[in-house]
Amino acid sequence: MGIKCGHCGNTHTTVNQVKACGGGVQAPAGPAMATEKQVAFLNRLLAERPALRDVENLWPDVVAKMTKADASAKITEVMATPKEAQAAQAPKDNLTEILADVPDGYYAIDSLTGNNDLDFIRVGTNQGRENPANKGKRRVQRYLGGQGITYITFPEQVKFAKVLATFDQTALIGARSTFGTQVGRCGCCGKSLTDQLSRALGIGPDCRQKVGV
Repeated sequence: MGIKCGHCGNTHTTVNQVKACGGGVQAPAGPAMATEKQVAFLNRLLAERPALRDVENLWPDVVAKMTKADASAKITEVMATPKEAQAAQAPKDNLTEILADVPDGYYAIDSLTGNNDLDFIRVGTNQGRENPANKGKRRVQRYLGGQGITYITFPEQVKFAKVLATFDQTALIGARSTFGTQVGRCGCCGKSLTDQLSRALGIGPDCRQKVGV
């Protein structure tokens, strides 16, 4: 029997032959990481296409962890995507404007995904803790049982926001109440409901005073 060589893939008769073939150098531990030039170039391309960066979650920390091959493939892909300034000039959706009359809270609406009877979503306001420039901006997230709040893409956020924007204040309170009765957490603040009346109404006592339920 021979010895399988990790360098050339062939079989050698002795250990010395294996060592000689490999020159005493071990095989690389893993794929080569992206070069600094690749990372810088890809980030520059994405800066010209912020919507693409947001949708695919290609933030600088993610790009920095790419392999050389993945970075090369992504550069080719991104270069094929027009810069936003060159794209068709359509009005850009603004979540803060769409949600102007929708309070922060947790809502249950008829399912848009078709996976369930209801979709549970959270509307929140950025507090600017990580980036002060984002303070006051609105956002929409999914709420999944067993997982809690999960990230969704910007187009998905806009889709849910536009549905909520059609609700009057009575319907908005109803959607928060439905979330609470279905999930067991307050439809306004998201805290666990700990008494029978709150679970029946879907909103806790303090929040009921605030929204007038």
